[in-house]
Amino acid sequence: MTKRRPAKLGQDSTISNGHHANLNGKLGSSVTSSVSSWMTPATLVKTAILVVIAAVGPVIVLKDFGFKGLGSGNFKSDPLSSSSLPLEPNGGWRLADKATVGKFGSDKCNIERVSVADLNPDRFESEYRFKKPVIVTFPHGARDWTDPRMWSLDSLNRSYGEWVMGFGNSLEIIRRGGNGPQTSTFSQFIDRISQEKNSTSGLPMYYIFDRDFYYDSSLPATIRLPPYFPSDKKQQDSIFFLGASGSGVVFHKHADTWNGVVFGKKRWFLYPMHHTPPGGVHHGYSILDWFELVYPNLTAEQRPLECVQEGGEILYLPEGFYHATLNIGDTIAVALQNKDPVLIEEKITYEVTNLVNVLDRPNSDAQIVNSKLLNKFLKLKELLPESAEVNMKLGDKYGDLDQHEKAIEYLQKAIDLDPYFVLAYTRLGASLSTLKRDDEAEKALKRAVELSPRVWDVYKEYSMFLMYKGRYAEAVPYLKKGAELNPDMMPFWSYLKQAQEKSGDVEGAKKTQEKIDQLTQMKENSN
Repeated sequence: MTKRRPAKLGQDSTISNGHHANLNGKLGSSVTSSVSSWMTPATLVKTAILVVIAAVGPVIVLKDFGFKGLGSGNFKSDPLSSSSLPLEPNGGWRLADKATVGKFGSDKCNIERVSVADLNPDRFESEYRFKKPVIVTFPHGARDWTDPRMWSLDSLNRSYGEWVMGFGNSLEIIRRGGNGPQTSTFSQFIDRISQEKNSTSGLPMYYIFDRDFYYDSSLPATIRLPPYFPSDKKQQDSIFFLGASGSGVVFHKHADTWNGVVFGKKRWFLYPMHHTPPGGVHHGYSILDWFELVYPNLTAEQRPLECVQEGGEILYLPEGFYHATLNIGDTIAVALQNKDPVLIEEKITYEVTNLVNVLDRPNSDAQIVNSKLLNKFLKLKELLPESAEVNMKLGDKYGDLDQHEKAIEYLQKAIDLDPYFVLAYTRLGASLSTLKRDDEAEKALKRAVELSPRVWDVYKEYSMFLMYKGRYAEAVPYLKKGAELNPDMMPFWSYLKQAQEKSGDVEGAKKTQEKIDQLTQMKENSN
């Protein structure tokens, strides 16, 4: 059987802040690393994250992809799967049960739905392109723009069962620039989501989010789109999605995109680029945590545009719109996303990504690059003055430049705009601690834990603050919780052992060392 290479790094997500993407790689290289190797007073509790910005495609010359009478009164449906060959109900994929529909479903839809027969290219360009989202419906559903039989469980498993796919959970996918950070064969993934449950929700948490599979497969030959939904490998990245109920991705934004659901249902939450989603950008909440902890508390003014996209529908997502998704039932979909920026805000964020790449190079002058990054964020501040994300990134960058009073000013502004912004609280704690305003720093870090108690990052931030202050016994439970939430991250175990030793828990340190030995052996075996 054909095997593919693992998914490569693509372009996706929100504004980069100039920190490294591979936290495990940076922090997990040595079991004996000290607290000072994970942080210094100037960079206390700074999470090292690289967010690769997606760019938006240029204006594309539209081509006729085969629709007859598209958008006119004489539109003629011509289903691609009109063959008499049978198709299992829902393609063999599992439908959501009543309880799941009750939890994640919604009749609310404030995103426009328009029939393909009523949407010609002129109307699309004048009303929707770069302006607002729209869901396009088709008389025969997915059969009008693809062959659903090719997307069935049996067909995909038979054709691509041994192909390697990228997958991950809702946070880690976006944390890594819109890529599934783990890999498995397609068949192994199907087995996994059928059996594995999220410890906090009881739901499968993994999601195929693969940027290579679609173009490498034979599926593009089955696609026939309206002319305003381009399909060009040179100008667009592809993303293939497959996940069970409760899977999805957290808020991020990227280039102009269309997203077609073949089977299943996908609930969308959208905000325009000037309105950072309440709770901020990753890595503050998983999508399930945001849905359970933040969404119910939002006022009418704070609520997103939202809708449940049905199988057979295609959503147009304008450049720069923040979006998060929740799948309802097994959901299989494909998206094509433009590569190059069009709007000035996204052009600047693309430039930020290029500077971050320079910052990652050996021997780069961090002071010079960070100063250039600061100027980019100041330009974004002029364009998006009330963006909580831009204010947070400005504060973060001032912190990198050791201008902590300015950092605190902008981080507090981000929190004033969005009291749920977990990442702003952790960054605020870092700058306050550097200025030895420890009581205020601890208050900010504890607030982050209170807001998002099921995300490992907040435990890393607060436990490192406690370790740096020599409060080892107090750090132990936070390190344990972080290790519970991210058991493969070696630094949690390493620092837990140190905290146990320094607080006199010899037996606890011994047990932690056994875990470290197990992880080390597993890593050696995998190499």
